[in-house]
Amino acid sequence: MTGLLLLAQFSQAAIIIDNTDSASVSLTGTWTSSSYHNAYYGSDYLHDGNTGKGSKSATFTPDIIIAEDHEVFLRWTSSSGRADNVPVTINHAGGATQVMVDQTANGGDWVLLGTYNFATGTTGNVVVSTTGTSGHVIVDAVQFAPVSEGQVVDIIVDSTDSEAILTGNWTASTNVGGYFGANYLHDNSSEKGGKSVRYIPNIPTVGLYDISVRWTADDNRPENTPFTVQAADGTASFLADQTQAGGMWHTLGSFVMSEGSENEVVLSTEGTNGKYVIADAVRFTESELYEVIIDNSDSVYCSISGNWSTSTTENNYYGSNYLHDGSNGKGSKSVTFAPDLTHTGMYDVFMRWSGTSNRSDSVPVNVISSNDAAGIYVNQQQNDGVWNYIGTYSFEAGTGGYVEVTTAGTDGTYVIADAVKFVRTAAEWTPDSLGDRLWLDWRSEYLEEGPVSSWTDNRGGLVAAQTVESRQPVMQNGEVFMENNTQQNLIIPHLDGSKWVPHITHRAVAILFRIDLSNTNSTGTLFAINGVGGSWESQPSVRYNGQNNTVMVNWTTPSGWNNFSFPIDPDGSVWHCLVSRREGKNFYVSLDGKDINGNYGESGKEMLDWAMPDSNIFNTGVIGDFRSWNPDLAIDSVLIVQGDVPVEDAERLMGWAMWRRGVQDNLPAEHPYRHHAPYARAETGQFTESTAAEWQAVVDFWGDASLSETPYVGDPVDLTGWTLDFGDDFDQHTVTDDVRGKGNWFSPTHQAATGSARTVKPGFNSADPMIGSPAANGSPDTYIQSNGTMTIRMQDSGGWKAGAFASVNSNGFGRMWKYPYVEARMKIGPSSTGSYRGAWPALWLKSENYFTNRTETNLEYDIYEGYISDVSGHHAAMHNWPAARKLPGRLSDHRSTGNYFGLYGNTPQGHVDLFDGEYHTYGCMITPDWVINYFDGMEMHRFPTPIEMKQPLWLLVDLAMISNEESQANGIYDLTIDYIRVYQNAAYAE
Repeated sequence: MTGLLLLAQFSQAAIIIDNTDSASVSLTGTWTSSSYHNAYYGSDYLHDGNTGKGSKSATFTPDIIIAEDHEVFLRWTSSSGRADNVPVTINHAGGATQVMVDQTANGGDWVLLGTYNFATGTTGNVVVSTTGTSGHVIVDAVQFAPVSEGQVVDIIVDSTDSEAILTGNWTASTNVGGYFGANYLHDNSSEKGGKSVRYIPNIPTVGLYDISVRWTADDNRPENTPFTVQAADGTASFLADQTQAGGMWHTLGSFVMSEGSENEVVLSTEGTNGKYVIADAVRFTESELYEVIIDNSDSVYCSISGNWSTSTTENNYYGSNYLHDGSNGKGSKSVTFAPDLTHTGMYDVFMRWSGTSNRSDSVPVNVISSNDAAGIYVNQQQNDGVWNYIGTYSFEAGTGGYVEVTTAGTDGTYVIADAVKFVRTAAEWTPDSLGDRLWLDWRSEYLEEGPVSSWTDNRGGLVAAQTVESRQPVMQNGEVFMENNTQQNLIIPHLDGSKWVPHITHRAVAILFRIDLSNTNSTGTLFAINGVGGSWESQPSVRYNGQNNTVMVNWTTPSGWNNFSFPIDPDGSVWHCLVSRREGKNFYVSLDGKDINGNYGESGKEMLDWAMPDSNIFNTGVIGDFRSWNPDLAIDSVLIVQGDVPVEDAERLMGWAMWRRGVQDNLPAEHPYRHHAPYARAETGQFTESTAAEWQAVVDFWGDASLSETPYVGDPVDLTGWTLDFGDDFDQHTVTDDVRGKGNWFSPTHQAATGSARTVKPGFNSADPMIGSPAANGSPDTYIQSNGTMTIRMQDSGGWKAGAFASVNSNGFGRMWKYPYVEARMKIGPSSTGSYRGAWPALWLKSENYFTNRTETNLEYDIYEGYISDVSGHHAAMHNWPAARKLPGRLSDHRSTGNYFGLYGNTPQGHVDLFDGEYHTYGCMITPDWVINYFDGMEMHRFPTPIEMKQPLWLLVDLAMISNEESQANGIYDLTIDYIRVYQNAAYAE
């Protein structure tokens, strides 16, 4: 879509100019701000003080996008002391028209002054004057509403309307005032959970709607009345306090509503025992267009890095000027446009520039949104002076998202930074709405018509290729077609844990396909990762069976196949979508929105093993069938999603795919996207990382003992308000294999935790996977449970061997805690031969997103690290590790900081030898404000909690070998753990 067409689309919105808008309002004379009288627009209004009559005026100047007729409205606050003869002049394309208004009445209303034609730009205006007035003149706001805009949709469903569906017996009443319509309903404080009201509006057109609810208030109402909004962009739940603010409309938020009667608001009585629930009315109001424009001259929301020059040489810029980089300092300059958005939602983003032939045709632009960090390129030699669409993104309210214009790779040309616009929209959901959770993305539109020698995934650049021409599929009619008995396919290289980490990242697969099984009795593949060649490593695979006309998804673990088979129509003309996902220890599958019995939903069960292993058998993958007897097969899309995928996203994937191929009628009637395609819902919980300045502030604080130690050192740990959430006294062997085990602990989970020693796995107990054993076959005993303790042993057995265990397995399933207090009681001494070299015990915390999002930087906090050659040194360290897949705008290099606390006698703990073979406790308390380290129950140091630690964290204990002391180490080293306990505080629960 061209910029002109998009701008025409924007012209449908009204322009409201408040008195505080300094860019659009010019004042003559002295005006006074006030909020004394209610019903003003915005934060205040202005009055003339009833002085200086004839010398004061206020001019409201709109920036008209398209020339057309506009209704002009004026707003003020009224009282008896206002002027009743305020002259207002409308300067429009046809001349000037003066209207007199009476400000003693109609306060808080938009009062129509008439309909006038305005030219494009800022040639028109409205002037409020004080000439000839007696009484205070008020200046508040002016609205310019295009006549083409039409009426705003405003639907109110009363509880007595036919669109309100009642469940259970409700009683009509008028006892308490403030109700809408003739009365309101109450549940008579009975049959709680068995009564509800469903408000189902008939929405005329899809779009954004503000939803508001109303009730009558009284002390006998509940403070937790449940409302649930079911809209096109998902479901949201709210609790309303009906003891207060009765007789008013309370906005729940803005939602994408589909056309027709597919949306509803449900009022429930669940959990409101002893109180009267009120059902009055629900309102659905079409949202006003909300847009934010950030100009380069905006010092609050536009930040400039490097030397940029202002210019007005070329026309068509926005505002008073534009910036250019001078065609120098390439890669060291950037301009960031960061809006302060009032709404969480989907936004169309546009850029503007002034262009000539000396501009760059490939300007790098980073868009940082609530669920992604996208890098795009714009051509500034074209489309100058218009708003150029650069994509639709999810943004949270506030200033977390931004657009960054950079200069890297634009040598010899000029880069322009002018303005960026953010326009809230109702956007259809696509896989791109998943943001950086979309890990691999093969869609047919990425290919040219004709033979396909390679198909590159659009996220990570993974290439599926075929070098043999006779085996190359053909891109035709919007599909990748593989003819029967040709072995046409595309080979995916083997993926291992070094970069692709499929055992972690591959949490869901969606494949849109059609297959002709009518003339085959064979079996084969449609798609597989690391699954070609008969190996058990399918991460995952989707297969067919022509003998019984089924398709099957398989996630393979060491104990066997985790799969479901679905019957399928052998007719090869019908498109199907299969979506399968892993969540925690379970996996789920749906074909065409149905489970294996043909009912709406998905089939699911616990996996044989709770984790998939890191790949160690070097088999390739495939798109298509690697066997020569393949049937006719066509692929539209193959998608892999990282992180836990909730059922709501699985259904969106399914709905998107079925509508994409026009087979939505094959979805079951109950499916949420049978009647309309899914709409994008704004993601929340935006990933953020500490800025360089924020990180440095933590480093400086932690490094200054007068701040981080002196005021607190020696304070005893106070667990008031904390309750034990998890504890292990090691009365049995709870350290289990990190793939097949099901105990309290998983080993090793983090292979690098043992330094230069090789990590040993515990043995697998097939009779009881919750119980471990000292070592896997062929390895020395490393995890030794005895007398209520767990010992990690490090020894030289054909090379140094050591151990580590964590609270989660190798796929991240297990226990994590947000804002915990962690405490471990441990001891270690010199080696069995008395050596004080080599041993490196540690107690760690690592962030959840190490497993759930490999495009985000992850955090490691070493609560305690001990180095045996420094027996009294208590070391703590914090590391920020770059993502496995680096995205623009995010940390690209490792950064770390640490604290050294010497227990040499001048501390409250006294002189301590940490390698004396005696038990000591090592603790860490994390709150929203502080990270506090404890030793033997007394505080050592603290620092402000960085944003990276405000997420769930998992725990790890290890005994490692110091690489530069390995040659000096000898004997056996034992780290013995008496207990590990984790506490939680309800005050920090979210």
